[in-house]
Amino acid sequence: MNNCKRTILTLFLIQFGLSYHAQNDSTKTLSEVHIKAIRANRQMATASTTIKTSELQHLNLGQDIPSLIQQLPSLQLSSDAGNGIGYSYLYIRGMDAQRIQVNINGVPYNDAESQEVYWVNIPDLLSSADDIQVQRGVGFSTMGGTGLGGSISIKTTKRHAKPFLQFQTSLGSFNTFRNSVQASTGVMSDGWQITSRGSLIQSDGYIDRAWSRLGSFYLDISKYGDKYSSHLIASHGREKTYQSWFGLSQEDYNTGERTKNIAGTDYESKVGEPYTNQIDNYHQTHVQWIQNFLWKNGHQSSLTGFFTRGLGFYEDYKVGQNYSDYGQGILGNGDLVRQLWLDNYLYGVNASHILEKTKFTNTLALSYSNYRGDHFGRVPQFFSLVNGNSSDRFYNNEAMKSDLTAFNKFIYKMKSSNLVLDIQLRQVNYSTAGSLRNQTTISFDKNFLFFNPKIGYILDINNKNKLYFFAGLSHREPVRSDFLDEDALSQPKPEKVYNLELGYEKKWTSSELKANLFGMYFIDQLVPTGNINTVGAPIRENVGKSYRAGAEFEFSYKLSKQLSFYTNQYVALNKILDYTSYIIAYNEDDYSINSSKTEKNFFSSTHIAFSPSWISYAEILYTPWTGTDIRFMNKTVSQQYLDNTSSSQKSIPLYNVSNISLSYLLKSNKKSGEWTFNLLLNNIFNADYISRGYTYHSGNTISTTGTVTEGRDYNFYFPQARFNFLFGLGWKI
Repeated sequence: MNNCKRTILTLFLIQFGLSYHAQNDSTKTLSEVHIKAIRANRQMATASTTIKTSELQHLNLGQDIPSLIQQLPSLQLSSDAGNGIGYSYLYIRGMDAQRIQVNINGVPYNDAESQEVYWVNIPDLLSSADDIQVQRGVGFSTMGGTGLGGSISIKTTKRHAKPFLQFQTSLGSFNTFRNSVQASTGVMSDGWQITSRGSLIQSDGYIDRAWSRLGSFYLDISKYGDKYSSHLIASHGREKTYQSWFGLSQEDYNTGERTKNIAGTDYESKVGEPYTNQIDNYHQTHVQWIQNFLWKNGHQSSLTGFFTRGLGFYEDYKVGQNYSDYGQGILGNGDLVRQLWLDNYLYGVNASHILEKTKFTNTLALSYSNYRGDHFGRVPQFFSLVNGNSSDRFYNNEAMKSDLTAFNKFIYKMKSSNLVLDIQLRQVNYSTAGSLRNQTTISFDKNFLFFNPKIGYILDINNKNKLYFFAGLSHREPVRSDFLDEDALSQPKPEKVYNLELGYEKKWTSSELKANLFGMYFIDQLVPTGNINTVGAPIRENVGKSYRAGAEFEFSYKLSKQLSFYTNQYVALNKILDYTSYIIAYNEDDYSINSSKTEKNFFSSTHIAFSPSWISYAEILYTPWTGTDIRFMNKTVSQQYLDNTSSSQKSIPLYNVSNISLSYLLKSNKKSGEWTFNLLLNNIFNADYISRGYTYHSGNTISTTGTVTEGRDYNFYFPQARFNFLFGLGWKI
């Protein structure tokens, strides 16, 4: 019996023993166990925020989820198209989505191989969601992978008291248009409920040709009983976007070409107009079958089966290609169009059992998933004469990944405090084999076993003062691109982080303060080098020792019945210890690496790339009369470095963006229903700002006589939209 199976058996024995001990306790009311098992609650407080989606409706006008929740503490976002529609990215404490675990109804959503979160594949999900919880830092265990920067839990299972029909439409800058129709039967007398939604979103984007054509539907068939609830959920998302992940060169940015897009030009080597079909085209289907049960003596259980199917490609125009690289026996040279395909599916099961008693609560959970991904390439068009027959697939490799996670959370309840013990074991097997697009072969088989213990303590000093402490250890495996981007002598290693959190919450009659101190010490953290690969994903490298440490504050104050103020602040130091950067030297004759001439620059301490030291959000809410809200919102993100050398020449300057939201709710009679009007004015001061970028050095070249020709740095930016607006109209009956 291996260690993983032995530990899982031990966890089940613990649960059985606790069940026997508690046989005489009273029964409980059935809750949504599939959500309760993975979320932080008041009994095990950590750095987390839960927000009802009804509180975000003034922002829900077609933009992706990162744009809608960026006001939460320590969060920042970026958008390829510049206006929050299409490919958008979310960061927590400076860490990207590859270190953020996202679950939808407890089901892991991160792509199994890249661990990226592609919000574009699930457009308008917020319209079907009930609430969202964001845990910052390691946090307590969730199903599937572990988050290092944080975790996001989205709940869409919602019990509607009454039937309704809702229509929402919005329009705005850059030819943005969105329609959404949602309906529900409400819970009928026999306990059945059917809820559905369909959405269409389109936008031309702020960046040239960065258009998006998005569609989705959602269906939830539920049955509620006294001792059980059941959900069958099917959702589908389709995205077609013109590529805009190449960024804008510093030279073009300095000359004022803020919206230039080099996609479709093969890095500006194509003659004539950009290729019109340089697109990303992908669709994804999700099916979830969720069962919650209430047993006798305080037992609650949940069982979820899930299946995800994805299929799509991105199309790429290439100039001056050797056709022999696209299949054996093909001769010729010239331009072509290639499609890089991904055909994948994921299936799995989640199970949890909660025993809730007067003195303790114990949660035992198990999650298993299996992934298969087929990566292959096709050439739909050659623009020059081809000799020979092209193959159906000029490269093909298949990946398989299994993920088994088990955890046990035990909460011991004392008079005014709670002690939380959380033990997680995770086993990951990841393998791939086949050929890559450059005709080289790939083959690896990786196995990881992670032990992730956590402990928390919360003290209710009184009903207005609360203190908590959290300590945890967590690991996360490298992603597919880490293995592909690294060479054979420098294979990526898993990340390990020790996380400490100390929080304090204080309530007054009209105000509230939340303060959190955190320290995160990493071993082998995978940090971005500053460069990106051909699909815009960051190229990363392990660094031996690094840390992220700082403080988070939230403060809200109600000045009067009509006026309130809210702010959150994040300040941190994000440093790598003992870091060496390299400027590679290449021999001019054959472009091989000249190790003796390669420059090494040593830093005893340096800033981690893309990790701002200050993030600030402030909001003023004015309600002049019932049903009318006016919000002034301001977001500030401090300077970020494009690589790990702390060079101001390779950085993104501080930016400050202000938005205004106006909302009006008109409640009429039952026949005419409820009307909502929303106006969102983004970047009202027309700030010219950059949210993300990348950099690389061309390398030095060494002639046959030993003469050194120095290379140079190339910086690229992702500008965000200047002043723009969205107007929304909603009707519900």
